[in-house]
Amino acid sequence: KARYGEDIPAREADTLAYRRWLALRHEALGKLFGHWSAKLRAERPGVYTCSVFMQPVDKSHLYEQGVPFDVLGALGGIEHMGSDYMDPYGIRSLVAANGWRKATQLFSGNMYSNFTEPAVNLYGPALWMLMHGGGSCSYWRYYQIKLFNNTDAVKHGYAMADDLMALGAWDARPPQQIAVLSSRASTDWWQVKAFHGTLPQPNADRGIEGRHGWFHDEWVVDRLLLRNGYPFEWKYLDWPDKLGDLSQHKVILLPFAYSISDAAAAQVRDAVAKGSKLILFGKTGETDEWGEPRKAPAFQDLVESGKATLVRDDLYAVGGED
Repeated sequence: KARYGEDIPAREADTLAYRRWLALRHEALGKLFGHWSAKLRAERPGVYTCSVFMQPVDKSHLYEQGVPFDVLGALGGIEHMGSDYMDPYGIRSLVAANGWRKATQLFSGNMYSNFTEPAVNLYGPALWMLMHGGGSCSYWRYYQIKLFNNTDAVKHGYAMADDLMALGAWDARPPQQIAVLSSRASTDWWQVKAFHGTLPQPNADRGIEGRHGWFHDEWVVDRLLLRNGYPFEWKYLDWPDKLGDLSQHKVILLPFAYSISDAAAAQVRDAVAKGSKLILFGKTGETDEWGEPRKAPAFQDLVESGKATLVRDDLYAVGGED
């Protein structure tokens, strides 16, 4: 009420008040971690801080099944933000939220207790972390690493990482050619619309439709770029002050730009004016950063004039694997 002059919504609904409440809750979570981080550093100068969140497999920030990585990266003060055994897509999502070399991962040591995993399953993750922008990694299930004689495989992974760092891998970064700009507001507000509002297809499965934004992000980053070996930088539109000079990138990909602020849209448009190629997938900025409809989508004129490309295919229909 102090922030917006209105009461906390009594129920979930596709309204501005409810979306503001969710955003405020995200912010409070980020600031809580920021408070803990600052307190630890004040009491123990030089302390190393990291997090190990569970992978947000349910694809939702709305019901405590996932944490908004970008908010924690911006407000949490966490030196290395991480999760347990996520694949390269997961590592890149952490790096996008917290910064290059500011992500970590806790990998499982011999996840299955009835047979010995191949050594590459143990030493591979350490190389994933290094090559995809992570700053550290560790393992759990130590007893199974020892039980199945995989200690040497773990040592081998760290040793290979050391060799790569001696060759300059630590300081290497993707070239500024492709930028992926995700939007947590877009995934959240589309999910609110899917769960509690009116959908373009009234008979759509609301649970599946609510994950549409997540699927677009995953498809563009993992299936389009990572699996085909394209280097890229990944950033969040929700933090315009962290976008940098987007015109340094030849191509800018917006996987699901349903909600975008005027400030972020202006930075993207400026990059296009300076020669960057803009490719949008399905959405063109139909709402502002709060999910409120615009009179005209933020990038509609760029698409109509041919200055931007809109991929109109439903990625659920043409890009899904199951």
